[in-house]
Amino acid sequence: MKAISSSAKALDKMDRKILRILQKNARIAMTELAEKVGLSTTPCTERVRRMARDGIIEGYYARLNPHALGGSLLVFVEIKLEAKSG
Repeated sequence: MKAISSSAKALDKMDRKILRILQKNARIAMTELAEKVGLSTTPCTERVRRMARDGIIEGYYARLNPHALGGSLLVFVEIKLEAKSG
């Protein structure tokens, strides 16, 4: 996991709009994303790369449909334990 840099904390409205769209459809073509936010492709791509580099975007994931997998509930659990000394 990357630490988020101080520059990453300064997201503008355009960055947030890009993130909202990517959260709904991470597979969107960069040209379509740029069109939706009102930018040309190059600046849009640069913003996405910067947010990935700065640790704001950590990856792209597939959202699974539990019903299509034959289950009624699908749960992913992450447990972190601290080492106990002594």
